[in-house]
Amino acid sequence: DFNAHADESELAAARQLIASHPLKWTLVDASTAGEDLSIEDFSDIDGLPSNDPRVQLRRIAAGMVDELERPQHLHQQIQFHF
Repeated sequence: DFNAHADESELAAARQLIASHPLKWTLVDASTAGEDLSIEDFSDIDGLPSNDPRVQLRRIAAGMVDELERPQHLHQQIQFHF
């Protein structure tokens, strides 16, 4: 968790190095559902309430795919929360 250790000098130096590196990167931070889910759990979520972890995790996955296909946050950290 970069945010929890942001003031540490080694981490600050590492962040400066990767921020200036030509590599295209985005750091994704997402909460865990804390459940033992499989891919089948996400195949049919129609009718589930919006606060169901499967619905929320599928939205996070869609956000990650969107960032991979159309990068908008290069050299940044993005956080997904539910």
